[in-house]
Amino acid sequence: MTTNNVRWQFRMVLERAGITGVMPHMCRRTVATAINDEGGVELAAELLGYTDPRITI
Repeated sequence: MTTNNVRWQFRMVLERAGITGVMPHMCRRTVATAINDEGGVELAAELLGYTDPRITI
């Protein structure tokens, strides 16, 4: 799937669920926070594809 297809499907699911105001980046940030809380900033940076944990912080 392309990035645009994922975003389109994401919007369609949210629309059908009656959820508004949620963007894909919000989900990425929420997951990053959960990973950081449980596994640390180094793990979060690695899973997000960052080479420097300072970017994650």
